[in-house]
This record gives sequence, C-alpha cells and structure tokens, in this order.
Amino acid sequence: MVSTHQLTESVEALYATFNAYPLHADTHACPCCHRPEQERLLHSKPLRQLDANELQMFAFDAILVWGDIPGFKHFLPRIFELMSTLDSPTLDMADPAIIYGKLRYGDWLSWPEPEVNAVRRYLMFLWQAVLQSGPADCDVEDWLCGISQAEDDLSPYLAAWSHTNSIAAANHLATLVTEHAFVQVDARPRNFWAQRKEQFDQVRRWLLSDAAKDKLRGLPVAAQDDSVRLAMRVLDLD
Repeated sequence: MVSTHQLTESVEALYATFNAYPLHADTHACPCCHRPEQERLLHSKPLRQLDANELQMFAFDAILVWGDIPGFKHFLPRIFELMSTLDSPTLDMADPAIIYGKLRYGDWLSWPEPEVNAVRRYLMFLWQAVLQSGPADCDVEDWLCGISQAEDDLSPYLAAWSHTNSIAAANHLATLVTEHAFVQVDARPRNFWAQRKEQFDQVRRWLLSDAAKDKLRGLPVAAQDDSVRLAMRVLDLD
C-alpha cells in the first residue's frame, strides 16, 4: 500500500486520541487460550516499537478472549498503523476483516465522538491509499470487506472510489468485478460478507451503477489490460 501524508497524519491522530488508555499490568488474556509469555510480549517494548509478531495474537483475539474495550483502545493506534504499513497484513497480522471487525464488537459508534471521528478519518485515508495502490500491491476486496465490518454505510467509501480518477482505481474496480462474486445474477455474500449483507448489497449496486461503469469507460485504451476488458464484457460495456 502506498504511504500518504493524510494516512500518516490520521495514524498520529489515533495515538493522540487514544493516549488516555494506559497499558495495565495484566491485560486479562484468557488462560485457556494464551500463555504467560504471550502476555509478557505486550509489555516488552514501548507501544510504538511493538511489531506485528508481538501484536499478532492480541490483535486476533482482542475483546473476544483477550482483554476488554479499554485494553483494545490502548493498542488500537499501533495495530492500525501496522495494518497500513505491512506488505501483507493478512499474513503478518490478521485479515483486515478481523482487525476492523473488532470495532463493531467493541460497539465503536458509541465511543466518545473524538474517538469515532479519529477512527473514521483513519479508515477513509486508509481506503484512499488502497485506491492509489496497484492491485498487485493490495487486494481491494480485502480492505473493503474489512471496512464493511466496522462501517454500516459504505457510501462515503464508494463515493471516494467514484471520485478517484486513476488507473489504479479503475484496475481495482476491474478486479472486484472479475475476481469476486458481486455482480453475478446469483451473487450472495459469503465468508465475512455473510455477516454484512446490507453492505454487500451496497457494493453490488455500486458496481452495477453508471458511476462505476463510467470509470471503466473512461480508462485509456492503452491502460485496458485483460482484466479490464473482461470486466467491461461482464458489465456489457464492450
């Protein structure tokens, strides 16, 4: 994923906003699921120096079988920062749907307004960075599914896609049409999308909208690779 100034600033805002949540001596990991040395890892370095290996287990199990919401808030800035900088978050940390799904489990929309705003700002700038990155660098479906686990309304993110006039954004659209089951007649949400059917339907409607089709129509012929041409055929644009 490309690094942008806005995304970097939004991460710094997360640190400033969630600084009020300290690291407690015991983060209350489920003793049936976690060993004492895994707890010690969380205390081994300052927050900003913890790496993906040291936070991976906590990030995966937070709130469910490790700690509470205030404990998750302490680590949230670093976890979200790592998600935006790792080459392969799904391998090195956890699937975006798992990480950002913690927000919904933690009822994040009921958090204090500055916290909600800081998270939402981060998610939007993260999404814009995804759209500026090539499909070879990140799978747009992974990130969109991740955001859908937190956000009830994806329209701001789809609108941002509509307004991102780049070859990368159009190529991401082609990938979503050709490699994922959104626009087929019998398309239905599966895996993490099965928990977010309304959001799945939002994406499907957008992919079939004029706004999405216009992005493919407007792509220069020289930039139309096989996946783009296939997407145009799927959407009856050729």
